[in-house]
Amino acid sequence: MKSNKNETPVAARPLIIAHRGASGLYPENTILAIKEAYNNGADLIEIDVRLTHDGHVVLLHDAFVDRTTDGSGRLDRLTLVQTQLLDAGFRFTRDGQTFPFAGHGLKIPLLSEVLAELPTAKFQIELKDNSLALAVKVLEIVRSHQSLERTQIASAFGRLLSFIHKAEQNAVLAHSAFDAIKFVLCALIGHAYSPCFHAGFIDLPLRSCRYQHIVFAATRLAAKQGLRVRAYTVNDLDKMKSLVNMGLQGFFTDYPAEARLLVDALQERKLHDG
Repeated sequence: MKSNKNETPVAARPLIIAHRGASGLYPENTILAIKEAYNNGADLIEIDVRLTHDGHVVLLHDAFVDRTTDGSGRLDRLTLVQTQLLDAGFRFTRDGQTFPFAGHGLKIPLLSEVLAELPTAKFQIELKDNSLALAVKVLEIVRSHQSLERTQIASAFGRLLSFIHKAEQNAVLAHSAFDAIKFVLCALIGHAYSPCFHAGFIDLPLRSCRYQHIVFAATRLAAKQGLRVRAYTVNDLDKMKSLVNMGLQGFFTDYPAEARLLVDALQERKLHDG
């Protein structure tokens, strides 16, 4: 068989990472969306965390509660009791006209609640606040639930990742968005990537994966340096297939059930073709 200069090492099976749970079909960052992702074969579930006014770690992507709940205002000005009065399914719609989960009792969950509710699920926990207090509390919660081995911690803020790296050597980290940019630049000019600390994953935005030469360069450098390259957020099945064929080792998606079917079919075809 002839080798292709653009061939890159491919993982046995790309990781399917449920973006805020199965957020294409269920209200994001709720226990319902997380359970649906887990039950439909997601390898990893990405969740976003922030602090309430009284210092509790809860799941919410935005700084404000307006987009996903029936409330308004900044989360960090609300106490835990106040957040628990909000309807986390209130604004979710699949068709822009109906709101099937409004009034069904969905709440903004605590991180501790999620880890307890799904004791065998694996998570990527995204620290959304640039707050050392958040990093400290997340690490405390993960440790108290004996979940270091089933969690990865990510953040756009490199100082938080550096803090966790120093505080807990067994923590699995994903590089920050800034580090991902540096990694891509190094890949394109053929330089080694020298991060401040080693993390196992580089997560690239989908827009950068439109260019094959970027993907090939990134996966080649990652293979040399013991990293895995993943893309976010990928909801088009044809794009998923293309990225898998180009050598990406995982992708974030709002539709993990559909992604699972596609990846399994690709793997079966690969085995059949030898």
